[in-house]
Amino acid sequence: MNRLLALAALFAGPLCAQATLQIVDRDPGAPVRPGETVNITAQTSTTYAALFLFADDPLPLIQMANVPPYRFSVTIPDKIAAGHYRLWAKGCKGPQDCDDIDAITLDVEPAWPVSADGSHAVKDAPGVTVDMNGSPVMHRSAIPYPQDLVAQGIGGTMVLEITPDWEGHAEGVQVISGPEELRKEVTKRVLLWHFPQQAGKKPRRITITFDPYLAARQSALEPSAKPVSLGYRSFTPVHFQPAARSVAAHGHAGYARLAPGLVRRRPHRVAEPDTHSAQPVAGL
Repeated sequence: MNRLLALAALFAGPLCAQATLQIVDRDPGAPVRPGETVNITAQTSTTYAALFLFADDPLPLIQMANVPPYRFSVTIPDKIAAGHYRLWAKGCKGPQDCDDIDAITLDVEPAWPVSADGSHAVKDAPGVTVDMNGSPVMHRSAIPYPQDLVAQGIGGTMVLEITPDWEGHAEGVQVISGPEELRKEVTKRVLLWHFPQQAGKKPRRITITFDPYLAARQSALEPSAKPVSLGYRSFTPVHFQPAARSVAAHGHAGYARLAPGLVRRRPHRVAEPDTHSAQPVAGL
């Protein structure tokens, strides 16, 4: 029993004196934007002669408070890259008598414009939907959908994390979930993506959906681009435009106006005799 009491006394001091850093006036899990200010307090029952706050570069490196409550304000630099930045503290009661206070992490993320994901400029394969989840990208290659997998009805949702390097190139890709048959091809394509430098080395979670039934329907609706031979000239099929009006030609009505592309490609025809302008035969 005495040994138990001794052990309890040994650990009671540090447990009671345990201090923590807490973010106040905002949701601790919400992203912090460049230019914003984060207020932080050290929750402790110990009175320190000085309490120092440290931070990862390029956040303000050292702040000091010597009067409880120990509160700090950290302003996020405007030009900071996205990422997770640590804040930690050390409370000192005197020389060589200091306590370490565990770190907390700030999730810094610039407010990217809606068009920053670049998806509007990319045409993925039929049946493929890419959700960047707000992540910015300067360039991304299209995601294919192999026809043999479409024919087999293989599809589903793939979740992956892409980690850029400081130059914006995709440094690593981790497939979290998704069809095994599609992982190799998708990984090869996303390694070609290029992010803005301000995106930092923060992992980016991307969701890609493969729908084999939608792919089959969209592929069936796509017009054929194969040349069609008419015996005297080959040209790519064009579509008739709806007739806006009827015109009279050689005394006949109802000729529809053709699409300009078709008119340019129509073959030369031998002119038909103009019966309306024929000269009368002498003597009749």
